[in-house]
Amino acid sequence: MSQLEIALRRNGVIIAGFGVIFALAVIPAFHSILWYFAQLAYWPLSTVPQGLAAPAGLFLAIGGGLTTGFGVGIWALGTHVAPVAPDAARRCATLMAWGWFSVDSTASVLAGAPMNVVLNLIFLFLILQAARAGSKPAQATA
Repeated sequence: MSQLEIALRRNGVIIAGFGVIFALAVIPAFHSILWYFAQLAYWPLSTVPQGLAAPAGLFLAIGGGLTTGFGVGIWALGTHVAPVAPDAARRCATLMAWGWFSVDSTASVLAGAPMNVVLNLIFLFLILQAARAGSKPAQATA
């Protein structure tokens, strides 16, 4: 297995795992997961109320599902695309990452949670790092 395949698979599982964790937060016993994340995402710290609003469960389910699907998509690139078309896998992962990052981060700032942009950088790094795995460094042209 190439470095690209390994990196896309590993980082896809990590991202999907976060999605599953957020999806579990729809269960009242796991509400604290979202609350602790919100403490990190909102500024200033410790300004998030203890309870969850009524529609929060739906948004957790949707967000958890989308994040899981995104991670599975990255994993699938590493499993099914990278072995036969590594450059296409790199381009797809990079486009997915920047598309997600720009919309999620902009919306987070508009929603009053600018620190989520910092948290988003973790996922962005995971995806872009995986997409670069095994690539040859650019040759300087004279």
